[in-house]
Amino acid sequence: MNEILRYQVPVIAWLILMIILSSLADFYKLGFGVKFEDKWEHFIVYTFFGLLLGMAMYHQNLFPKMKIHYFWATLAVGVSLGIADEFHQYFIPVRDADVYDLAANTVGIFFSMFIKRIYYAFTSL
Repeated sequence: MNEILRYQVPVIAWLILMIILSSLADFYKLGFGVKFEDKWEHFIVYTFFGLLLGMAMYHQNLFPKMKIHYFWATLAVGVSLGIADEFHQYFIPVRDADVYDLAANTVGIFFSMFIKRIYYAFTSL
């Protein structure tokens, strides 16, 4: 039970937050004036999501093969949810499904796995 609370609940909560924010037709943008700000937002949100998802995949015991191959499982699930998110936004007024947003989502998931690989490489020394 402790493993579920520690690893699965945060990723589910983050996913629910992503869905809620993605459903808002006129979501407030902070407006930092950064070039490609929307793409950076997607990248950051999906990087954090990928980190949480990777931990949830690794620290679950229901699917042993998924635990062994958590890297690929995280990429598959993360990218699939990025595609679903963009498809969902197609039906929200004032929002649009954008292939570049999908690319930023995907790069965020890959970057999160890169961070995990670097972290595990240095912690195993």
